[in-house]
Amino acid sequence: MFAKNSRGRSMLDMVLGEPDRQTEPEPSTSTEFNSNQKDESFSLLCDETFPSSLMDISLTDITFETEKPSEIIPIASSSMILTSEEPQNNNLNHDTHTTESSHVVNIESENNIEQVTTQEKTKSGNPRKRRKFEESLETRLKYKKKGKLDKMAVKPGCNETCIKKCMSSFTELERIRINDTFWKFDYEAQGLYVKSLVIEKEVQRRIKDSQMMRKHTYMYFFDTDNKKKELGNEECEQCEIFKLHQNSCKDTEHCTDCATYQIHREKYEKARTYYQQDVTQSVKQSESSKCYYSADLQKRYGMKQYLAENRKTLLVHTDCEEIVIWTDNCTSQNKNWAFFTFLVQIVNSQLIIAKKITIKYFESGHTFMSADNFHHQVENQLKKAQKVYDFSDFIDCVQLANSGKVNVKPMEISDFYKYKDHSSQYKLKKCEKRTYLKDIVCIEVQRNSMKLFAKTTYDDNNMIEIDFLKTKLVKESTIIPEPERNQKARGITQERKTGILRKLSNIIPHNRLLFWENLPVNEESVDLTENREPQE
Repeated sequence: MFAKNSRGRSMLDMVLGEPDRQTEPEPSTSTEFNSNQKDESFSLLCDETFPSSLMDISLTDITFETEKPSEIIPIASSSMILTSEEPQNNNLNHDTHTTESSHVVNIESENNIEQVTTQEKTKSGNPRKRRKFEESLETRLKYKKKGKLDKMAVKPGCNETCIKKCMSSFTELERIRINDTFWKFDYEAQGLYVKSLVIEKEVQRRIKDSQMMRKHTYMYFFDTDNKKKELGNEECEQCEIFKLHQNSCKDTEHCTDCATYQIHREKYEKARTYYQQDVTQSVKQSESSKCYYSADLQKRYGMKQYLAENRKTLLVHTDCEEIVIWTDNCTSQNKNWAFFTFLVQIVNSQLIIAKKITIKYFESGHTFMSADNFHHQVENQLKKAQKVYDFSDFIDCVQLANSGKVNVKPMEISDFYKYKDHSSQYKLKKCEKRTYLKDIVCIEVQRNSMKLFAKTTYDDNNMIEIDFLKTKLVKESTIIPEPERNQKARGITQERKTGILRKLSNIIPHNRLLFWENLPVNEESVDLTENREPQE
């Protein structure tokens, strides 16, 4: 580029510390000069080599392609900086003005025309095209996010003709809130948010002999309340529905949904108040004439198992004259005519001396009781035991719960009875003012009486008499006959037993297989994992 002036080229090599391109540098050659030598060399170089119009260009803009990092060499007291680089394949052609580098510097001293351009090229050698933006990166990202939110905005919802009644389940404001909450998170937080609203469960319905690999199903729900629930973190469906309805309801005085919720609220508040009174009474009471229980049995139990466990519980304290039991408001289990028949039969029997048995019900969704606390203690013991091989291990875990203050009564085959429903649907339908089971909050059975006494509110002083037993049964005797006792175990099929033993033999000790080897076999038994046991 500067080949027309050989003296100037030599001076440039001397200033930049580069050796002469035609001769090899001597080892003793030094690139260090004092300040006077640098000023003289630089002035001479500028006067003889560069045209006057090029002196306004900073020398830092003129660079040469190298592989090594640049060295900064200060030139006298000037504020300008030159970069010293070793050229790669620096075979300069004095007749051309181009190089293989993507950075091109053209200087034509004869015509006094200067052109300094920098152009990047792609791998194929074509000029690289770059987009130019007037806005900053932050502004462009903000516009991009806004466009995405506009695209993912809440679409129009269902109308009043929707079969699932979506408008009554959640409001439009609730849909907008959930959408805004989701898009405020980043990508990872969005996944965690969706995961928090999903419950993984086993597949409930499986086609027999199905080869499908799917083993789980996912239940989705809306998070309508971020606060922790009271009463043992229980959830009340009716309360949640009312919270969604309350946002859109304008006429609360004439609204039927609001009136229904007020009745529900009054019931669960009253039930909790009376439950606390019974708890206080049971703690202060020293005599054993009155007993208080709380029962929370599994909902998968059949009626035979449920009545057998209630019978076993009532026979524990045969000397109590009055028994009070608090239980949940499960209509199919705790509120049915077979259970009421059992209560009338046992209170009039000679097995206990109780004169009165009272069953009090919590309102649905607000059923936290002392039995739940005991169940939690049993779960802790099961976690501590880690391995529970058979039924005896389970009994030990239950016995250790509540600091060992537990009276465990294992159920035997002879403890199960074939109770029957002796209610008369004819009598119930002919009642002038029929009392429905869903409205009952308290029932009571009394000795020497074949009737049922009920309350629909806890504040009622007068109980409703319900004559529900068959007329033939009442006329013949004042005592319901003792039900038939089970004589043999239900059992499982031999094929199922063999499969259980084959799987367990590889994971539990052989001396703990005795319980499973002694399981009774009955080829006529129904597989309860696929079908429900027929009711007699």
